[in-house]
Amino acid sequence: MFKGVFINEVCQLFDIQVLHDMESLSDREDDFSFKSVVAIGWNAEPDAGIRYGVVTPWFSTEEELDAFCERNIEAFRAAAVACDNGAPVVDATEWK
Repeated sequence: MFKGVFINEVCQLFDIQVLHDMESLSDREDDFSFKSVVAIGWNAEPDAGIRYGVVTPWFSTEEELDAFCERNIEAFRAAAVACDNGAPVVDATEWK
């Protein structure tokens, strides 16, 4: 599986990971067509009181996710510095 340079850097900056999920292709109840999607975030750890979270939008491929990370790498780096100084983990779900 592909794992891009920029994905790796963003994951390391915030100590988070690539998430994999399935997205429905239809709103119909009798249609069970799905596609795989990826984003960066963290998994829930209910025993530790940690809820699931997503930092980036969901993409169809890791190549698309890596391109998103590359376009926004300077903003991610700045957000990581702010996070080290007490700011919350960045929410980049609305970034382009």
